[in-house]
Amino acid sequence: RGSAAPRGRMLRFAGRTVMMRTIAAVGACLGANLGFLSFTLMLNQAERGEAFAFAGIEPMRRTMNSWATPRVACMATPAVDASSGTARGGESGIECIFVLGGPGSGKGTQCALLQERFGYVHISAGDLLRAERRKGGPVGTLIEDYIKEGKIVPSSITVQLLRNAMVSSGKQRFLIDGFPRSEENLHAWQEELDGVIDVKYLLFLDCPEETMVERVLSRGAQGSGRSDDNEVAVRKRLQTYADSTMPIINYFSKQGKTLKVNGNQPVEEVFSKISPHLDPKADEGDGSQKA
Repeated sequence: RGSAAPRGRMLRFAGRTVMMRTIAAVGACLGANLGFLSFTLMLNQAERGEAFAFAGIEPMRRTMNSWATPRVACMATPAVDASSGTARGGESGIECIFVLGGPGSGKGTQCALLQERFGYVHISAGDLLRAERRKGGPVGTLIEDYIKEGKIVPSSITVQLLRNAMVSSGKQRFLIDGFPRSEENLHAWQEELDGVIDVKYLLFLDCPEETMVERVLSRGAQGSGRSDDNEVAVRKRLQTYADSTMPIINYFSKQGKTLKVNGNQPVEEVFSKISPHLDPKADEGDGSQKA
């Protein structure tokens, strides 16, 4: 109760110095909590049915929408930020690069090399979903069905998995591989993490369709262990990529935030074209670029 703390006021909390966050940061915190409620709702729907889900989530939803929630958040946000590292991107320095391209374009290969060279944390949206699928249960089964059909998994699941992976890493620079793959993905990210994590730009690995098909089939023949590394599935994935993901790439290009690299080259050549844009010693440039 009482007047709000002055902006930038330092407080002692549990032996740790924290700063009262601005209203915008509180909004980001509330957005993340609403995202969690959405994720919980989906879990409940899968396990117990829609009626039970809404009955279980309603008390939490009322609390989130309560007039008292912003006041509680103003007190709780510093503790949350200090422990989870999810302060606003501008304050915390947390940043990411989205990495997109069709299946077999070389996203995973390049991210692994960039992680080793520059210290970024490589987080693959696909790997997170496959790991969740292997756990089984209703959510795992749901993910399995989407992956087999070459469809995009509901964004609320993917964003929550990405957020958890970033928080648990304890790091500040990330390569987000295979996300956002649709407008729904992008909107979910913006609603829950916009202003929390600074998206530097989108790295687009451009590659001919037949080259991507050949690479995926070769990967499957070598025992990738992926149920979707077969020709029927990869053709579906390429169609989804053309319909849903290319508009996202075009959106970032119009914003001047796309680095387009020819992925139909030897691995070392592709890496050499990307590296100068991640090297902290290199000059940073704005605008859509082609390498």
